[in-house]
Amino acid sequence: MRAWILDALKNGHYHRDAIYKHVSLQPGMLEEHEELKSTLRSTVVTSLGKEKNARVPLFEQDDEHYPNPNPSPNPNPDPDPTPTPNP
Repeated sequence: MRAWILDALKNGHYHRDAIYKHVSLQPGMLEEHEELKSTLRSTVVTSLGKEKNARVPLFEQDDEHYPNPNPSPNPNPDPDPTPTPNP
């Protein structure tokens, strides 16, 4: 489970619901939890919550969000790459 959660984070999913959706789409996950699909969500949410207590936590939690582990070097990138002329 932890590996799929890390995979979700690496693929840009930083909200609990997006992480759950990513994990649920992995091979065998829904079949493994066919009887009670809510148990898959419970397992994902529990794994997310327990990470902070791991010996070496691999990510941090901020309520339902998990900060980007690989933030852009420029936190406020300019969406328009056209240089602005100097006056």
